[in-house]
Amino acid sequence: MSFLITFFLGFLLLESSFTFVLINRLVGHTGILYHGTFWIQEILQTAAFAFMASAYYFKNKELTNARIATYAIAMIIIIALSVIAFLSTPPPLAFAWRTLTSPYFYLINLALLSYAVYRVVTTTTSLSSSHKRPVMARALLVPAGFAILALSQILWIYWGFTDLNDVLVMANGFYVTGLALLASALLMILRRRPSYAEVH
Repeated sequence: MSFLITFFLGFLLLESSFTFVLINRLVGHTGILYHGTFWIQEILQTAAFAFMASAYYFKNKELTNARIATYAIAMIIIIALSVIAFLSTPPPLAFAWRTLTSPYFYLINLALLSYAVYRVVTTTTSLSSSHKRPVMARALLVPAGFAILALSQILWIYWGFTDLNDVLVMANGFYVTGLALLASALLMILRRRPSYAEVH
């Protein structure tokens, strides 16, 4: 159950981060809104992938609900302090700082996603081998979702250095696709389908 809670919290943070991407695209026409929404999105996204990676890291270890709540509270405090720091910094310096740190956020995200993909793939293949049956298509939703999200991070890293709008559009497209696959996987988990829950 702790695995599901942690994964679900990560997914909620990931959905929240995409909300700020939409806000940025719709109303981010001024410096403070453009950089501010991207800053919050980057923090939420990194927090989301950290939760998801930790879900797999602690999957076979002790992870109590109290510890999960502590992580969630700590993440809220970090996000709040980051937003306050951004708003308290003179705009030119804040904008330059956000632009400079953006690619490194995406590099961290890529590392976290790579770990998640590795854990999901190794778990799926080992269970398939032990049960001597082929991996079902729906069991591939999670690794496929993570892999596509990793691709979006690569594009975001490239966008962070080039600022090309077409690259950002492609990154957001892969981001939505990855989210859709993870959402489908979560729905299957919440419906308690034994074959899927057994794999993950």
